[in-house]
Amino acid sequence: MAIAIQTLSQAIEMLREDVEHERHRADRAERGVEEGRKRIDELQTSLADKRRRIDSLYTELASARTAAMISGSEAAALRTQLARPWWRRWFR
Repeated sequence: MAIAIQTLSQAIEMLREDVEHERHRADRAERGVEEGRKRIDELQTSLADKRRRIDSLYTELASARTAAMISGSEAAALRTQLARPWWRRWFR
């Protein structure tokens, strides 16, 4: 009977060690998941910042194109005026 009790005690101790080992593995896995979530959040924030920057660059590009078109039209109007003889420009 004493041998059976000793054997059961050893089996219980081995199971306790196995449970403790698995708890440590689970804790490490949970920490890894949490670190992964934090990294995903950081990447999403970074991506949102980059998208906002791209949007602002598109806006700046549109403004620059508009300004170029306006200045091109103004230059064409000036060329038209300069194409007329000087006396017609002076004595309208």
